[in-house]
Amino acid sequence: MSNYREILFKHLDGIVLIPTIIGLKKTGILNSISNKISFSINEINENNNFNVGYLNISLRTLRNCNLLKFKENKYYLDSRYKVTNNYKKIINSFNYMDEISRLISFYLKSNKLSNQDIKDYSKLIINLIKIFNKNDLDSKILTIYLEGILPRIKSKLLILIRI
Repeated sequence: MSNYREILFKHLDGIVLIPTIIGLKKTGILNSISNKISFSINEINENNNFNVGYLNISLRTLRNCNLLKFKENKYYLDSRYKVTNNYKKIINSFNYMDEISRLISFYLKSNKLSNQDIKDYSKLIINLIKIFNKNDLDSKILTIYLEGILPRIKSKLLILIRI
């Protein structure tokens, strides 16, 4: 029973984690983080003008999914973060971000999908299923998080197909 609960919570984590990873990757923050042994929000923000509150929330999301270790400081912007092995596994297997971004775009317009959108969505799902069926462990870890996004889209798509 606890294994099912763990998988369920990873699916739920994925709903928040995947868009967070996409956003951090698009802004270049993931590259900064990956190249450092440890870092603080202030260090990441030195040469950038990110909203530190949103950055803090994004890093907390990564912490909650055991992708970052955290050592608290009095001033939260100077607290120390360190990447974990899970971070390396997930980020390294996240080389198909474009497909996942496209998947999220279908979700955002799920009430207005055209026939061509449904065909494109189906092709995308087939590609992602091929990726999910890889036998390497790193890809399986990310797959558990990704599965949290798929059911929401699939259920809306099935409703549209029936209409």
